[in-house]
Amino acid sequence: MSGPPPRHARERTPLSLERRPPRRLSGKRLLLMATEPALSYLGEYIAHLGLASNTLLVPLAPATALADCRERLQTAGPFWRACLIMDWDGDPAAPIHQAWQAIRTDLETDGVRMLCCRPSFLLWILLHFEDPGPEAARPAWLEQRVARLLADREGSFFARTRHLLDEALQRSLRLTRERLARQPRGTLLPAEPGSELHELIVLLRKSAR
Repeated sequence: MSGPPPRHARERTPLSLERRPPRRLSGKRLLLMATEPALSYLGEYIAHLGLASNTLLVPLAPATALADCRERLQTAGPFWRACLIMDWDGDPAAPIHQAWQAIRTDLETDGVRMLCCRPSFLLWILLHFEDPGPEAARPAWLEQRVARLLADREGSFFARTRHLLDEALQRSLRLTRERLARQPRGTLLPAEPGSELHELIVLLRKSAR
């Protein structure tokens, strides 16, 4: 009888980060690595939930993500969870492809996870207002659309969208379920515009409770 598939080969679910308890990582601290503006948004949300003292926020460089994550785990841990939030514009030659495969092979345990926003973090902001169409795959269109949606609001991304967070979660979960049903099994990165950031938002909410 064959055994279970290797951990890095198991299929993702819309709430993978929240559903799978950590096995190798310990402690009550959370490591989050992301590029701007996701890092600022998450920092404000974490402070809003009262989790700032237990969270280490680190700027992320996709080309060195594996080495940077390994170093933080070794020098600043232990962590309850470690999460890397990456942007990907759909370019198969982008460094994120190599980083994603390397981390899935070397570091992705039940406590270390990479989440993708395609084409960028701004897709998560768009989900507060509407579902993305095919044009959302174009970073320039996405940037312009989000700018128009937020034109009459002041403050940071989090301040201008926090009242619509439940709508963003619902859209992101539904779109992820639909995408996973369509894309080929074993696909590393989202095959169409979308965001996996809802996994982290749900986890943070439950941690705050």
